Amino acid sequence: MENVTKNVTDILYNYHIVTKQVTNKKLLKKFKGERKMKKKVFALTIALTMLLALALPLGASATQEVGTIILNLAAANTPPEVTANFEHLTFNAYRVFTLTGNSTSGFIYGIHGDFEDFEYDGESGEDLIDLIYGLNDTGLRRLTEALMEHIRDEDVDPTSIQAPTSTNGYRSVTFANVPRGYYLITGQVKETPPGTIAAFLALVSTGSEELDISPKFDLPKIDKVFEENEQKVNDATIGDTIGYKVPITLPSNLKAFDEYILIVRDTMSKGLTFVPDSVRVNGDVVAGTGTYAVTATPVAGQPTLVTITFNSDWVLAREASSVIMVTYDAILNQLAEVDKPETNEVELEYSNDPSNTAKTGTTVPPDEPPEVYTFDIDIYKYTGNIEDESDTPLGGAKFVLSRTGTHLDGQGTIAAKVAAIKAESFIDFIPVVQVSPGNFRVAVAGEANRIKEMTTHTDGSLNVFGLGAGTYYLYETETADDTTYTLLTAPVVITIIHDADAEGNLLGTATVNYSYGVQTYSNVEKINILNSRATLFPDTGGVGTTVFYIVGGLVMAGAIVTLIIRRRVAVK
Repeated sequence: MENVTKNVTDILYNYHIVTKQVTNKKLLKKFKGERKMKKKVFALTIALTMLLALALPLGASATQEVGTIILNLAAANTPPEVTANFEHLTFNAYRVFTLTGNSTSGFIYGIHGDFEDFEYDGESGEDLIDLIYGLNDTGLRRLTEALMEHIRDEDVDPTSIQAPTSTNGYRSVTFANVPRGYYLITGQVKETPPGTIAAFLALVSTGSEELDISPKFDLPKIDKVFEENEQKVNDATIGDTIGYKVPITLPSNLKAFDEYILIVRDTMSKGLTFVPDSVRVNGDVVAGTGTYAVTATPVAGQPTLVTITFNSDWVLAREASSVIMVTYDAILNQLAEVDKPETNEVELEYSNDPSNTAKTGTTVPPDEPPEVYTFDIDIYKYTGNIEDESDTPLGGAKFVLSRTGTHLDGQGTIAAKVAAIKAESFIDFIPVVQVSPGNFRVAVAGEANRIKEMTTHTDGSLNVFGLGAGTYYLYETETADDTTYTLLTAPVVITIIHDADAEGNLLGTATVNYSYGVQTYSNVEKINILNSRATLFPDTGGVGTTVFYIVGGLVMAGAIVTLIIRRRVAVK
């Protein structure tokens, strides 16, 4: 028969593709074998590696009926979970197709007895062999999943079971002298101890020479970022709602399971209040008996554990290696602290053994948990001169904080406008709760004892904490002494900027700037507000000086008249 040269791809779990040349002739010999006694496969097939076909040396003899497969567990390809459980790993090789022939006469694949009833995409037997040559990476992945389902359902025994060995630091798995064929290789973990590891799944052809492959490993993955900026750091004002995104990448061997456990656990720090009805999956899937269930265990003053348990059938209906996007909200509450982030530590529990669905593993995001910060501003009210340290702190001055800078616009006196501010609702101003004299925290909705006006301490200080990045307007509503000082005629404009690195990644600090009138101050630790006096030194031309000039003029005129009279008397 005519030899045909084909390109066959090796597909790793992340679909990195390497192309090999294989010479073969149109194959098609059906082999039937007697089915062996079965036992359960204890497979931990988490990641997908599909390596299809090995080129045999030119002129290899058709009588060479055995070959060797070596899996190189190099440190670079082996995750910590595997390294930690190295002594408890085993690997199974399942002979799916027989293989005869050589590069001169061509290769012939046949169906192995354990897979004579196997169907994929409606094809079986010789038609299935033809189909495999035309599969792309997606098709090969699905073929592997279908083979795993067949192994599970039919309790197929592995052709060979091997454990890794270590020689001079080189760790490998060797399937020596196995019958030539097309093999499905799965990784597994021994019963004792029941460690959680990552393993791999492979499709390989073997002939008379050694097949040396470096399997790549995969685990289901989970991550968590802020919905607003898709970063790990954000800021908020107390009472704000914070959105989170939790992407879950399903395993590549999902279809090998007839049941699948998938549970998200999120531990929210005490400064965050979970919003139960905010949970959504893939945009619009809500909680229910056929999708997922949400539970939360809030305890006052303690972290909250949120658990999202997915329905097994719903998960198994997803595509292997696809992403489930979970979103939900939390509110920054009154327990949040300045400069100490509120965090979410999320983990994923998942099935890791198709033959024992009760066996699970856990994984966490690759980076630090999301951190939400809240900031504060320090205000100092004084009279005198700060520059020469002759300033005097002023207690008793009152202020309100708003996100709107137009409350003093329009006609009318300052007194009238301030009176209107005092009468306005919380809608236009940021409500606060007094923690101690001069110290105020942003209030949450409906909190008792919340107020609008904040009063400076006797030392002139005023601190407001629980603020997110943004622009705020500080209005003076009462002076320290109404008879001596006047109200500010415009708001102090305060800007809190969340600091970021050169790449735009937010940090855990903030910069405060402020301005009043034409004066602008940057990167300040304290907002200094000088008091204005109610009266000024008299101006030249004012009523007081006019009286002074008139009186002075009359005195001078009287003196001149007296002097003239005295001179006349002296002459006489």
